[in-house]
Amino acid sequence: MPRSCCVVGCKTGYKSNHSTIKVSTFSFPTDENLKKKWINKIPRKDLIATKNSVVCASHFTDEQIIRTWTSGVGDKQVCINLKYPKLKEDAIPCIFPGPKYLSNPQTKRKSPRKRDSSLISSKNIKVVEAESKISEHPCNNDIDPEFSEESSVLSTEQKFEKICCDLESITLPDNWKYEIHRGKKPYIVLYTIQCNNNEAGISIEKQIFLDSDMILKCNIYEKNINLQDLYGNSNISSLDDLISIMIILSSKKICSGGPLVHEFEGISVECADIIFKNHWQHKKCPYLIDKSSIKNKCSFFKMDAR
Repeated sequence: MPRSCCVVGCKTGYKSNHSTIKVSTFSFPTDENLKKKWINKIPRKDLIATKNSVVCASHFTDEQIIRTWTSGVGDKQVCINLKYPKLKEDAIPCIFPGPKYLSNPQTKRKSPRKRDSSLISSKNIKVVEAESKISEHPCNNDIDPEFSEESSVLSTEQKFEKICCDLESITLPDNWKYEIHRGKKPYIVLYTIQCNNNEAGISIEKQIFLDSDMILKCNIYEKNINLQDLYGNSNISSLDDLISIMIILSSKKICSGGPLVHEFEGISVECADIIFKNHWQHKKCPYLIDKSSIKNKCSFFKMDAR
């Protein structure tokens, strides 16, 4: 159920609004100073902001709204669209439709005595800016996914929960999907799927597992991959780390292996294993190769006819 914007005259979230365009809404700041600024800016008499009160994106400039999540620099920079846009920490609603007396209540002319009084009192007010915690999605209210310094002071459980919340707020690249398992032993799994060539159905191709103890594991089909060789560091503390591994996996293709098992029936090969789709795969094969490689068969595999 969409939440209704509290600005007078705005129809966002109301049943009478038949627009098919989805407009994001933002809760009022938890910081009291910033919250007062919102209330003073919104042209509505006796506005009382509750935990359910929201202001829609129509009342903020594009520069005030964060719609993407960015990590890395240069060629390694990754930019992902947020499922739930959020506001910059100092954002204050400033766009209001309707008559001028609604949109700009501060322009009402005062008597000289009142103007002098207002000027004096305004000089005595000291406003302390605090970090705003605003988001349409409840998981994003506390910690910015780009604020990596805070991750170092979080407990293992808090880091895991933060990653879960941050993950739910972004759109994953390429054909990646994810699931968050909530049980006695919670875990996150990110994965890609592939359609089978010779039979109906799909198969899970690449998998990244992260459990609540922040232990990471990576599988290609059913084979576990050494993360030290892939990423150089198996320590995970934020969504940035997971995305980095995901991007590395996306830049690789899976080795297609050697010949099919049924082509060489009745033999055993000590240097190879039978992998998914019944291919022989050399035990030294890294499984992942650069997408620029044109090799179709495993370069480690060599079958000697005897």
